[in-house]
Amino acid sequence: MVTLQKFNHYPMTKAVALLKPCLNIERWYSNIIEKRPYNHYSALESCAKQVDNFSHKEIQQALMQHPRIGDKASATHKKEANFSTQEQGNLGHKDTDIMAQIYHGNLLYEERFDQIFLIRAKGRSYQEILTELERRLTNTIEQEQLEITEQLIQIALLRLTMEITP
Repeated sequence: MVTLQKFNHYPMTKAVALLKPCLNIERWYSNIIEKRPYNHYSALESCAKQVDNFSHKEIQQALMQHPRIGDKASATHKKEANFSTQEQGNLGHKDTDIMAQIYHGNLLYEERFDQIFLIRAKGRSYQEILTELERRLTNTIEQEQLEITEQLIQIALLRLTMEITP
């Protein structure tokens, strides 16, 4: 974890290395880096939230670092795997029936949208995730792209708080 002041003075490569695991979309992290320095954490957070919709290609790039809900993250991206473990760590009891429904829902989602189902897991239960998964299966592709952009930003903001202190 680094202070905001320290982050403000990081060289480009070090700043990218810090932000990329939060959200692996170059347009997102480059914008944050370019707008430094930040006087307050709230200014950094505000900048991180200001995004247009991500393109399909950007979403696919970002999703490569995220496991399915209920699955372990790949060891290939160690920092991202640690984030994912922390984010999914307090979802409650893994009820066999709910986990089977989530697994089945993941397969339907992947077939429908050609990508993994992504949701900010922190602060949710497995039942809440299942409910959201079932609701989002009714989305159009356009609606889902908006939702997944929002989920990616929510996850990125959580990860920023684990990386940079005010």
